[in-house]
Amino acid sequence: MVAALGFLMPVTGAVFAIVLVAIFLARLALGEESFLSAQLGEPYIAYVRAVPRFIPRLRGAPGPAGEKPHWLRALLAELTPIGVLVAVLVYSRNYDLPLAGRVILVFFGASLIARALMPGVLVNSAPAK
Repeated sequence: MVAALGFLMPVTGAVFAIVLVAIFLARLALGEESFLSAQLGEPYIAYVRAVPRFIPRLRGAPGPAGEKPHWLRALLAELTPIGVLVAVLVYSRNYDLPLAGRVILVFFGASLIARALMPGVLVNSAPAK
């Protein structure tokens, strides 16, 4: 999101903001990992070994049940952030912010419709007892 907001800033300010946020997020992630490994122990350490920290693995091992990833479902679930990125990249350079806001709202509405029509998505994500 900071990279998208960088398009609204002068170049030097954007680079400075992106570098500072990256340093902050890296320190935050490392601090959380040490805290969680102390609290949760070996199961969390096994999780950290299995999951990449910052860059997701696009072609990784399937889940424990041999399930294949659902890329279309993941893409549809992320329509709102994609819409924000498109609106900021395309319309904010022209300073047409009302149109950028409309684009964001359209993508938000499309994401709600996509989630409502997506098969196999549970509304309540609480684990079964």
